[in-house]
Amino acid sequence: MTEEQRRVYDGVQSGKTLREMASILNISYECAKSRFRRAKKWVEADPSAQVAAATAGANVMPHSYWIKKNGVSAYFQSPREAESDDILAKVAEAFREIPAYRPEPVTLEDNDLLTVWPMYDLHAGMLADSAETRSLDYDLTLFKQDLLASVARLNSRVPSGGHALMIFGGDTLHTNDYTNETPGHKHKLDADSRFEKITDIAIEAICHAIEEVASRNARVSVVVLAGNHDVSSHIVLKAALKQRYRDSMRISFPVVSGAARSDIFWTQHGKTMIAAHHGDKMKPQTLAMICADQCGFWSDTRHRVILTGHRHHLRVEDMPGVSHYTMRAFAPADAYGANFGGVRGLQAMVFDERQGLIAQFHDSVWRADE
Repeated sequence: MTEEQRRVYDGVQSGKTLREMASILNISYECAKSRFRRAKKWVEADPSAQVAAATAGANVMPHSYWIKKNGVSAYFQSPREAESDDILAKVAEAFREIPAYRPEPVTLEDNDLLTVWPMYDLHAGMLADSAETRSLDYDLTLFKQDLLASVARLNSRVPSGGHALMIFGGDTLHTNDYTNETPGHKHKLDADSRFEKITDIAIEAICHAIEEVASRNARVSVVVLAGNHDVSSHIVLKAALKQRYRDSMRISFPVVSGAARSDIFWTQHGKTMIAAHHGDKMKPQTLAMICADQCGFWSDTRHRVILTGHRHHLRVEDMPGVSHYTMRAFAPADAYGANFGGVRGLQAMVFDERQGLIAQFHDSVWRADE
């Protein structure tokens, strides 16, 4: 064990957190965590392994080693850390120390407008190579760059002062855990990095986007839905955002309710009903029937819209009693999606309390170098 590793280990044993030790030693949290893990592996190793490592002049515990004595050789393999079956719980626990959002004082006059931001299929951790997809490159860095630029452009165009509803409609993080597979069909995903890094960068970018929208709206409601890619990891995203905005009176998280919790969201704005779902588990007609049967304010509204994603194509269909919007994906095509075409984009929809949908604003998520 090195002296640096011992200082971190001793500090944690004395009751300090890894973040506190990182601050004391002026190192990153990831560095402190790595040193602690190496020190812990050394302390918990078999004494014979410690002797073997020390004899060889090593100050770290190897994964495997030989011990030779009296002409007899024995091979030992240190148990690797178990794959994190509870990785979501660990990541969520780390969010406890996220600093609360401190909004800048802003003077906005509330009005009767609701601006809905359908943020569908961001696929933050996706990796795409333009030479392979015949579209755009995409990775974590480009995702963050695209999201902040696109939200800023749209936010400068939509009316200000009212209520904004940001719906992260599923497949936001692209991956569900460290396996980089879809939970249902186990399809291998092209991912830019480790699951923990994907969540870190995605949450940081999404917080910037929320605060950009909050800068021009009196109230912001944030809804996080599950998709077929992020059946569980959307919970991590929601937990992090709730912790970030726990002290904010202007940013709230409406309860998601419907036929299946966390699957369907609906809300009322005057004479308008707005429902949202990822779009992977049921047809629009079924969604409409569930809303008509279970939504308590269906009969009190005359303008009704259902928003879904998943298909990565823009489509609008008027059905009896409701209009269904399939939203474009924010992310460009990956290697799999390149076989189906599609155009990326981001949209904001403005609703009046009495007249329903009165305006739509589109952004093509273009880049300055295109």
